[in-house]
Parts: sequence; structure tokens; C-alpha cells
Amino acid sequence: MIAWGILLTAAAPAVFPRPPDDDVPRLLREIYNEVRTMSARPGEPFIRQEFFIGEDDDDTYKDIAVSIILAESETPPVMIIQFTWMERDRRDRRTATARSTKILRCIMDGEDVRREGGPFEAREVLDLARGLIKAVQDKKRLLGKHAG
Repeated sequence: MIAWGILLTAAAPAVFPRPPDDDVPRLLREIYNEVRTMSARPGEPFIRQEFFIGEDDDDTYKDIAVSIILAESETPPVMIIQFTWMERDRRDRRTATARSTKILRCIMDGEDVRREGGPFEAREVLDLARGLIKAVQDKKRLLGKHAG
């Protein structure tokens, strides 16, 4: 019994959970690269796309609306992400109104991604970025624009 306790104690320090903020720059860069391949709307000198984050397969029932603008004319390029948390109507779940909004400005400086914007917690940005990359890839697949 004592040998197992020593073995488990010795093995435990080898497994460290990654800090939550560790993956965020990579995810933001991936989101930027995915959205960059989507076309600008006619007459707009920037790329603007909308996505929805949530558990449901149908965007109608997702609770976070996201708007992304890529201002590539700036140097270095900038990605502006607006997250809007929606509140569902009790009588009709398809109807929602904006409850709160936060904006995240990402400056793509070489391999570095600098973040500016609302008061986000590290874990919150990680969860939002994970949901957003899935939403972007799902929309591109739906539109038949997924490369690779």
C-alpha cells in the first residue's frame, strides 16, 4: 500500500493543467485566418461576418451573436469581435433581445496577437474563442467554403 502511495505522489506532479489563457492567441489567429478567406460584402472595404455561439444546432436558438470585422487596411491587421449575449423571450424562444455586449480588439502583430477591449476573464475568452472557431468552421462548411 505504501509503495502505491509513493508511486502516485511521484507521478502526480508530471501532469499540470494548462493555464486557461494559454490557447487563446492560437485560437484567435485561427479565427482570423478562417474569416479572412470569406469574401467582403459588395461595397465594403473590409470583411464583416456574423456567427452564433451556443449549444443548439439551429442558430435561431443560440444565445451569443458574434460580429467580426477584419480591418486589414490597418497595419498591423486588426480583427474586431463583438459578442452580444441574447435574452430569450419566455413566450417564443425564437425571439431574443440583446442583454449585454463586449468588444474584443485583436491586433495581428506578426505571430503575436495583442488583445484590447472589454473586461474579459481569461477563461471567458478561451470559451468564447473555442465556440467561435467552431461557429466559423460550421458556417464555412454550410456555405461550401471550407478549404481543406
